[in-house]
Amino acid sequence: MTIAKERFAKLDKDNDGFISEHELEPVLDKLHLSERYYARQQATHAISEADKDHDGRLTLEEMIENPYAFYGSVYFSDDEDYFHEEFR
Repeated sequence: MTIAKERFAKLDKDNDGFISEHELEPVLDKLHLSERYYARQQATHAISEADKDHDGRLTLEEMIENPYAFYGSVYFSDDEDYFHEEFR
């Protein structure tokens, strides 16, 4: 099994061969501690950008073919002088 397949399998909690928004949220939530709303937005954005068949889920192929959906996740804060770019 390739590294990509192994990592995909870890995300695919229900073993249906797809990554849903709900399966992606906990990963993003770990990156953005105490920012659950932001994590949900990022999960929705990543899936909408990479989900080429528009079924609301990601396959391994969609994730590999659309890495920009994950690398381009940047959050700028108006209140503070920092930004998140955890996927770069």
